[in-house]
Amino acid sequence: MSIGEITKAAAGGASEPELEGLLWALWGEVVGAAAAGEPLDDLVARLTAVREIDLDGRRVGGRRLFGDLPVFGAQMREAWNLVPPERTVESWTRLNGFAARLTAAGVDFSLFGLWSIGTALETFAPPSEHLPAAVEWFEHCGPELAAATRHRRTFGPGPGRLHELAEREGLSETGFNPPRWAFWRSRLEGLAAGGDPVARAGLKALRRLDKEIT
Repeated sequence: MSIGEITKAAAGGASEPELEGLLWALWGEVVGAAAAGEPLDDLVARLTAVREIDLDGRRVGGRRLFGDLPVFGAQMREAWNLVPPERTVESWTRLNGFAARLTAAGVDFSLFGLWSIGTALETFAPPSEHLPAAVEWFEHCGPELAAATRHRRTFGPGPGRLHELAEREGLSETGFNPPRWAFWRSRLEGLAAGGDPVARAGLKALRRLDKEIT
């Protein structure tokens, strides 16, 4: 599936359900390419360029056919249902790197970052499986995460919920916030002290952002 094929279908009068199906296939290929190892910066550049296409007001679900990337968020959400050990660590890390870069480019997936960071640093999930994906967010989307933390961005108690290790430390505020950020730093410090090189990289990236929060 390609942008050209969808453009042709839209110009030819394809119905909204037909366009939605075509978009679902296209975005599935994009997400699959990110997971499989296609250069992420190239994918992000191509996806952001697609948003500039205007097809005379054609919409899907009330959203501009390309400008608002309809269905793309749902396709990405599907990808987040399959995490290690059900998918490889490498694939999971690349998907998070993709979402982090997109967020930095203005296509907001920061909630997905909160989920991945929370799993890596607030649960008993093996750090070797989840920490590399979380660090992608600190390295490629740090300023956006820091801004969300500074402004205490929330997503509701369900989507932005805390996990057990954070709750054990007395945290109660969901979403992004300074106490949660401090907990993440503490967890990275502990893992880095244990010799984890990925944790050291994450801690380095996080510390560069501390001043933006405090």
